[in-house]
Amino acid sequence: MKYNAVVKEIHPCGCTVEGDVLLDLNGLLFRCYYQMDEKYALKYFVEDSIVAVDLWLRWGYAKKIDTEKRIMSKFPHVGREEVLGQAEEIFNENEFRLKSEIDIDVELEQETTDDFAEGDYLLIQGTYQAYSFKGLYDRFSPLGKTS
Repeated sequence: MKYNAVVKEIHPCGCTVEGDVLLDLNGLLFRCYYQMDEKYALKYFVEDSIVAVDLWLRWGYAKKIDTEKRIMSKFPHVGREEVLGQAEEIFNENEFRLKSEIDIDVELEQETTDDFAEGDYLLIQGTYQAYSFKGLYDRFSPLGKTS
């Protein structure tokens, strides 16, 4: 899902191709994983700047739930976040949009969207991941780099 976010912190991992960034989206803080060249990441995710990001919950696991809650975990680390929300739009067999505290696109790791329907409430475990929108890095190419 596309958002304008304020960059609060950036932490490259030191391997030159990934790290994490703390983003403020509409007053909600999210620590997100990124995969992109470290030099580009440091130029794109400048602290206190506003950036356009494509926010996803990736490597997700979905479970139908009986409660109608919309809650997003916002842990101070990157890992297995939990999001409760309602399946809003199914894109394909493993990608869909979840309506929670904010709308977020989800990519499932093993289950398929055949396991639930639009309107079902779900518990999703996954990792927040942020992609840039400057045309250099996106989520559809190796390490997010486009040619």
